[in-house]
Amino acid sequence: MNNIQIFILVSIIILFIIQYLQLHKNKEKIVHENNNSIKWNNQNSIDIFNFFLNKWGKPTKLNFNQNGFAAWEFDKPSPWSVIMIKDIPHNYIYFSLPVLVPYEFRQQILSLSPIINLTNDSLGAYGDDQYNIICSLYFSMNILNKFMTLDYIQKNNLLNLSIVKTKKFPSLINKFETQMTEMVLADGTKEEEIPDTLDYEVDLAKYHEEEKYREKEDSYTTQYAEINKNNQEEKTDGFLPGIDTISKYAFL
Repeated sequence: MNNIQIFILVSIIILFIIQYLQLHKNKEKIVHENNNSIKWNNQNSIDIFNFFLNKWGKPTKLNFNQNGFAAWEFDKPSPWSVIMIKDIPHNYIYFSLPVLVPYEFRQQILSLSPIINLTNDSLGAYGDDQYNIICSLYFSMNILNKFMTLDYIQKNNLLNLSIVKTKKFPSLINKFETQMTEMVLADGTKEEEIPDTLDYEVDLAKYHEEEKYREKEDSYTTQYAEINKNNQEEKTDGFLPGIDTISKYAFL
């Protein structure tokens, strides 16, 4: 074997060693990445985490191990100070507002919803439904700022209506958050200084009109189905309904 052949053989061996080491390194990297993948038990926590990740970006604190958590901490109100998801079966979502609730309002706000949580320097709520949490805190802020009373909210069933409404129109959550941010930053806003975007009464009226329209639309659909049925029963030439059917439904 001459020098050229030896050189070629050594080069092949070196290339083989380099490829082997690179492949081994990539395998280690894949294993490392898989070890850091999410290992939560609660699929609902994983789903809401992905939703919040798209909305709020990378969390401030994150633990993907079983029974772990994800937390978003905000320096400025958004309006939130803290949003947290935990890998637990129930009450795995938590929102907190940087608001001190005076003693005279505590009982009213706690009576609004069982999910409300008060600390010395924050107003929070926890549960399995972000819409319930956000709406509960929204009306808590309205009580705190004297825009609405607890009695008025309960009498008009505003909390439950708002939960149903935001689930049908999720974009309203952004509107509620904007209003809460204004209330947090106002810090002692008087009744005559209600933020311009605080138009829940108008918004609720629109919702009622939408509900009436849907009910009317459903009624027309039912009547139309009945017409079609009678058309089949009373038709004279295979296509047109009988004259009795036309007269019966002419002025619906």
